[in-house]
Amino acid sequence: MKKSNAPAGARTPFQKWVDKYQGLFYLIPWIIGFLVFKAFPFGQSLYYSFTDMNFFKDGTSFVGLANYITAFHTRKITKALIITFKYAFITVPLKLIFAPCTTSPPFWAALWLSPCCGRLCSAWTVC
Repeated sequence: MKKSNAPAGARTPFQKWVDKYQGLFYLIPWIIGFLVFKAFPFGQSLYYSFTDMNFFKDGTSFVGLANYITAFHTRKITKALIITFKYAFITVPLKLIFAPCTTSPPFWAALWLSPCCGRLCSAWTVC
């Protein structure tokens, strides 16, 4: 095997540059995916929400917040939003309350068998 004439530990400027930005090289695929699949579609839909887009005619006209004002004054959309928020504020707390029923049966068995809570827990047989 031939010995190298380069001193041990000496690195070229290119190797130092690669070492400095190595983490960025690992992030480049994620950055490209984020820009292509998240940032660009978000910006495009935000732009479209402020315009009056007609796919059958050329061009768009800027309408500002008129689309949002129309959306929040439409009866069907406000009713759908109210139903969605009611559903979310009722089901999420109930799921959090009943989640231990499915994950830790020994806790519920101990609570059921305890003398002070036995009668109280008889109503919780849904678990």
